[in-house]
Order: sequence, then structure tokens, then C-alpha cells
Amino acid sequence: MQHLGNRTWSASLLAWFLNTVWRMDEPAVDNAICDGPNDRGVDALVVDDDLREITIFQCKYHERADRAEGNSGLERLVGAVANFESPEAVDALLAAGPNPELQRLIRRNDVRTKVADGAHVAQAIFITNGVFDANARAYAQGMAAGGITLGLWDAPRLAALAERTRRPDLRAETVRLACASTPILISLDPTVDIALALVPASELIQLPGIDDRTLFARNVRLGIGGTRVNRELVDAVREPQEHAFFPA
Repeated sequence: MQHLGNRTWSASLLAWFLNTVWRMDEPAVDNAICDGPNDRGVDALVVDDDLREITIFQCKYHERADRAEGNSGLERLVGAVANFESPEAVDALLAAGPNPELQRLIRRNDVRTKVADGAHVAQAIFITNGVFDANARAYAQGMAAGGITLGLWDAPRLAALAERTRRPDLRAETVRLACASTPILISLDPTVDIALALVPASELIQLPGIDDRTLFARNVRLGIGGTRVNRELVDAVREPQEHAFFPA
């Protein structure tokens, strides 16, 4: 097994992904990774306490970046999702004796209690420097139809992201948004005008750059996640009666 510093190449690729795409700081990245023998299909695990969501990651590094990645790894990842479907499933996972890093990760995040309180695996992410073949993509589509969201990140997608993060730039697309209110036009000076309007979330989630975070590449606060304001925004989203007041 080849290593880069004190990490395997697979763990190094996973750490880069968690830091660059998932916007985790380096100490959090180290605490999330449990890649190694007997990891039960979980190379990293992240718990979002605000959203009560669990994300599990699996990473596969190939010596040749043009290697085809089939659906076998995805099947193993989907199998790992079952370990977090109930408190009893978490108990069974720990009783099976996974590697010490995964055991510590589960206990440190109090995963059993959070699953009992409603936390669930929101998505499972597979990262590879290979290229997903047609079987892998068809399998992911089938799982999506069954309610399991698989995030697929292979060499072409990672390479495009790496190029953009090397020198963050504005997205090239021009997008037309349907507003939920009449825009308010404000002239700041003879050369600068701005428009303020309410835009439905259903419009915003379709914006290019949402899924790979490149839409926010120039946001200097992009890495600031666990603030009081952000937690209060999450609380507002989770309470339907607050939705009408969300713009305020």
C-alpha cells in the first residue's frame, strides 16, 4: 500500500476532497477519516448536528488515472449505509469489530444516540481518480430512484474542480432566475446598479456550481460554517411555520 507522508494515496485524495470540496478545516479532516483495513466500507464519516445528517465517504485510488471504476465499490458503499439505519444497526457495527479509527469516530460523534434521535445517512460519496463507467452511473441512478443518494466524484470531475480551486474565478454561465417578487432597483452610483428580489429556493438549487461549491469560490467566508447565524438559519429551515419569514 503506497503512502504519501503518513497517509495512503487513497486517504490523501480523500483528505484533499474533504478540505477542498466539503470545506472542512484540516483538524476536522483528520478526525473524520478512518480509512484502513476493516473499515466496513466507511473511509470517512461526517455528522452534521444541525441538519441531523450523516455523510459517509469511500475513496479508491488507482495507479493509473484512466482506470475504469465499476459498480462494485458503489455496492459496498451502499451496504455501509445500512450500518446507520437504526441504533441497533450501529450496535451491530461496533460489535463486529471494525478498525479502531472507525470505532473511535462513531463513539466520539455519539452516532448511536444521534441516529436514535433521527439522524440519518443523507448521502454516500464515492471519490476516485479513476473514471466511472456506464455500469457505475446506471447503478447510481437506480439507487437514487430507490431513495439513496450517491455522490460520484471521478477524475474528470475532480480535475475540473482542482483547476478552478487553483485560481478561483467567476462562473462563465449567464443564468435567468424567476423572482417571487418584483425586483427593487437601486442605483449606487452612475456606473453601479443593483437589484433586490426574492428568489425561490427551487430556482437557487438549479444554479451551476451549487453541487461542487464553485459558485461560492470567491466568498471569503466560505469556510465559516458553524456560526450562530448559520445555526439559526438551519433552525428556520427546519420549522415550516418560519418559512414565510425566512427572507427577513
